[in-house]
Amino acid sequence: MPEPVKQGCMRHGGVAPAAMLLVKSAIGAGVLTMAAHSAEVGVLYTLVGLLIGGALTVVSIKQIGEATIATQCSSYEDICDELLHPSLAVLTGFINSTSLIGSAASYLILAGQVFQTLSGVTDEWRKAFVVFCGLCVCLPLSVARHVNFMRYLAVLSITALCFLTGKVQVGRRCLLT
Repeated sequence: MPEPVKQGCMRHGGVAPAAMLLVKSAIGAGVLTMAAHSAEVGVLYTLVGLLIGGALTVVSIKQIGEATIATQCSSYEDICDELLHPSLAVLTGFINSTSLIGSAASYLILAGQVFQTLSGVTDEWRKAFVVFCGLCVCLPLSVARHVNFMRYLAVLSITALCFLTGKVQVGRRCLLT
C-alpha cells in the first residue's frame, strides 16, 4: 500500500524544499567573496555572467526534470548511467564527487573560521571543531543512501548564512563608527 502524501510547507518533494536546496547550492561559501570579485571584473561582466549562469541553470533544471520523467530514474547519477555511455557516466560521477569534496572542504573551513571568530578559541580548538564537524556531520551524510532530511539542513544552512552576513554587517558598522 502506498505511503500517504504528507501535506505541509517542507513535505518531501514539495516546491519549498526544492527551492531551498537550489538556493543553498547556489549560495555557497563563495558568495561571501562575490562583492570583491565583482569589483575586480566590473559590473557589466558580472551581470552578463550572472544572466548566462541563471539561464543555464534554468535550462539544465528543465532538462534534468524531463530526463527524470522519461527514464523514471530518481537521481542524477542514475540518469547518467541510463543515458550516457558507461565511461561518460564514470566521468560525470568523478566530476560530481570532486565538486562535492571541494564544497564540503570549503564549508568545513568556513564553519571553523566562524566558530573561531564567534567563540574566540585558539587555532587548535578551531581545527578540533572542523574535525568534529567532519566526523559528526559530513561522514554520516556521505554514507546515507537516501537522506530525506536534506531540506531541513538547507533551511538551517541558509539561516546560518543570513546570520553570518548580518553579523559581518553589524561588525563592519561598529568598525566604521
